[in-house]
Amino acid sequence: AMLAAFSVGAIISAAKAFAEFAKKIGEATGEMRKLSNLSGEALTNATAQALALSKVYDQEFGEIASAARTLSQQMGLSFEDALDVIQQGFREGANSSGEWLEMLKEYPTFFNDAKLTAQQFLDVVSLGEDLGIFNDKAVDTVKEGIVRIREMTKSTKEALDIPGLGGEKIQQQIADGTLTLGEAVAMAAREIGKLGPESAKTGQAIADIFGGAGEDAGYQFIKELGKAIQEGYE
Repeated sequence: AMLAAFSVGAIISAAKAFAEFAKKIGEATGEMRKLSNLSGEALTNATAQALALSKVYDQEFGEIASAARTLSQQMGLSFEDALDVIQQGFREGANSSGEWLEMLKEYPTFFNDAKLTAQQFLDVVSLGEDLGIFNDKAVDTVKEGIVRIREMTKSTKEALDIPGLGGEKIQQQIADGTLTLGEAVAMAAREIGKLGPESAKTGQAIADIFGGAGEDAGYQFIKELGKAIQEGYE
């Protein structure tokens, strides 16, 4: 009788746990449906992937789904591809500083404007993390470069002259479509890298092209940045 009572108790506990689990899955699916506009098998798969990421990397399910939505909308990715980028970032250490999902909500639109890809976004984040540049300084440096080169104020134009790129020439190439903003940022970073860390010209060029974020990220990051954008970062 005791065994029977124990068996019934175990079954009731298991049923309660399953009901709780089913409820959680149902809520997650509903949230994912709202954010992704997916349905059927695609919805089931996306929900399962986001739940797995949530559990493995100790993140809120809603934060993952929300970041995937922003990334897909701002960079023209499918929702599934956006989740894959998020997963790749977690796997490759992009969340070392705990900012990965926040970065994905704020910066992809700037990278997209500059014709930079989601992979290049991840490469920049990974480079920053490996060089110990935490928070969002790495992607913020690129954003500053994009914004400043696009606006091309007098100080930015003159700063592009320092490493010999020619501000007027860069502006003309961007205007006629022979150079993207992302390519201009990578070129500027590479050429500044050739000036060396101790030159006063290096400091001026970094400040006027990459702003305070670039100054915080430092010369070594700027030096490596161009290569990471142009050739990828392992």
